[in-house]
Amino acid sequence: MGISLNDITVEFEDVSLNEENSEIYEFALKQACTGYHYYDGKIFPLFFARNRLLKIWNLYPYLRSDILENVILKSYAWSSKLPKEDSLQIFSNCKIICEKITEDRAGDLSPEWDRTQRRMESLGYISVERDSLGNLKKLSESQTGDTYNYWLHEYMNTLDSSNEQEFEDLYLSIKRAPGATDIRRVILSAALQREALSEKILEKIVKSAPITLRRSIVKSLSDQKSSCQNILYYQDESRRQWARYSDKDFEEAKEKAAKLESKLILFAPVQDAEIQGRLIKSLEKENLVWIVPAVSSLGRSYLSDNLQRRMS
Repeated sequence: MGISLNDITVEFEDVSLNEENSEIYEFALKQACTGYHYYDGKIFPLFFARNRLLKIWNLYPYLRSDILENVILKSYAWSSKLPKEDSLQIFSNCKIICEKITEDRAGDLSPEWDRTQRRMESLGYISVERDSLGNLKKLSESQTGDTYNYWLHEYMNTLDSSNEQEFEDLYLSIKRAPGATDIRRVILSAALQREALSEKILEKIVKSAPITLRRSIVKSLSDQKSSCQNILYYQDESRRQWARYSDKDFEEAKEKAAKLESKLILFAPVQDAEIQGRLIKSLEKENLVWIVPAVSSLGRSYLSDNLQRRMS
């Protein structure tokens, strides 16, 4: 304010400050539980040490959310500021509360609860074994909801290029319902990104998927094959000195290219100029015969000319 109040005193009558007044205590407790305090090493233990946290948890139900968020889940803010004995005691109380909450919410698959569990776990209060695939099966009747979508991403994050069968099972498990197409697209996108799109899924896509989807998949597969061909370009002895690829790299690229070739051939019957243009560039010379009927039916001279050049 600019005005010094340090030397100003007043006369007063000696009265009690109501230190034991429950309303004053509860007001102060609210401040301690709602994050308005600074986890002071002297004040914080006065509220929560010596098993007081457990008693407060039981006596003040309306403060439990604040206690969870601002005390239990922010142990990093107070643990190093307290005497070791107090810190360990409060941590023990937090652990008891978290274990009880976890027991009470058994079977809760909501994303919100799982995120809270992960925070508890990261702080050392609980240990959780998650079964993302099992949770998806439990949610099989509501596959287009937010909860299913959450566990779908959690499960797919555990998969890689070696999990074609898992992606296939997942894709085929989606039932017909409003919004199911969007879920399948999410699965397809993840499978493509991880290079784990099975031929069985592709066969279904070739037959019935929108042309835009088929184009994007062919583009992705042909780009992957091009990357393999870029590696195999250096397999020739005269070029090896210019690249740092091992025999294992060449072998893996060769196997992957063959696998991609097989998948690209599935799109040979699709009468679409963009798709056929990519197949002309991507397929091996001996497999170009598969796309002759579709290219001929399209009647595009530039496609026919390009195909002829590659075949000859």
